[in-house]
Amino acid sequence: MSNESAEEIRFPGQKEVVGYARQAFAYAEEGIVLIPDALLLAVAKDDPDGDTQLDNALIYLEHLSRHLGMIESIRGLQTTNSTSQP
Repeated sequence: MSNESAEEIRFPGQKEVVGYARQAFAYAEEGIVLIPDALLLAVAKDDPDGDTQLDNALIYLEHLSRHLGMIESIRGLQTTNSTSQP
């Protein structure tokens, strides 16, 4: 993506992003609670990598956290004056 295109990207306000993030994490936590303990270490039926149910839950939570980090980084970049940066 070009710098010009990146500068045109606009994100929703903090209230919307925080609400979305809370909902996404709540769904993930609810899903983990719904997995019976006996199945946490079972390999998911159709998982091509042979990951367990717990592996998949942790992968999902890590994915959510990465999005939050990306959003934080991009928002930080948008608040700096890119023309004055080396």
